[in-house]
Order: sequence, then structure tokens, then C-alpha cells
Amino acid sequence: MRRVIMFNLITLDGYFEGTNKWDIAWHQVDDEFNQYAIEQLNQAGRLIFGRVTYQGMADYWPSPAAIKNDPIVANKMNSLPKYVFSRTIDKADWNNTQVIKGDAVREVKKLKQEDGKDLLLFGSANLSATFTKNGLIDEYRLMMNPIVNI
Repeated sequence: MRRVIMFNLITLDGYFEGTNKWDIAWHQVDDEFNQYAIEQLNQAGRLIFGRVTYQGMADYWPSPAAIKNDPIVANKMNSLPKYVFSRTIDKADWNNTQVIKGDAVREVKKLKQEDGKDLLLFGSANLSATFTKNGLIDEYRLMMNPIVNI
């Protein structure tokens, strides 16, 4: 049985994005963070996203900048199978991505019953909140950045 592991970067005062959706310019990425990201991705069988996080990730990871700056992470992000839970998008162009339009709770319960490596949920505030309310997240991994948003 698979587990759902939620990973998010947060500030000391609880922010995970700036004042605009997908504003993550404050994220501090260094060698230690990249090593952790690689280890996490090696443990994951599939990635899970809500629509907003999916769109941000899908814009960045296949880009030439991501491939140049983070080739190992980019390769893993681009090659791993991905699910995006959304009622508003019909197709996903990012490699190995399947759109799930049905009831997210019911669908992730099915995914958890399958054999294989864990499901890694990145950010996705609304989807994470839904999964939390329904007891579907098995492990929370929160990385605090040394920043306080004011």
C-alpha cells in the first residue's frame, strides 16, 4: 500500500507563497536542499499536484533554465509519473501527467491501495487541506526557510 507524503516549504510564520499565487521567489535553494530533493524524488513512485502548483511546476521543470540549473532534479521531475487533480483543466502537457477530474478523496484512496512507491504531494494548498481533513496524508515534510514574511 502506498503512502501520501506532503512536502512544502514554509516560512517561520507559516507562509508557503508570497502575496500572489505561485510567488515562491523567497525559496532558498542550495546544495543541501537539492540533495534532499533528489532523495525524496528517488523514494517517490508518483507525484501529486493541485492545479495551481501543477501549472507552476509544469512551466518551470521542462524549461531550459531548470534543465541547466538543476539537471538531476529536472530529469526526475520531468520523468516521474504525475497526477494533477483539477476540475478546470482537460489536458496536461507536462510529460507523464494524468488529469484526475473526479472526487479527489475517492481517487487518492484508490491510488493508495495500489502497490508501488509512495505518492509525493508538493505544495498544493487546497488539495493538501482536503487530504488532511480526510486523513489521507500519511507523512508531512515541512522545510522551514529562514525568512519571515511581513
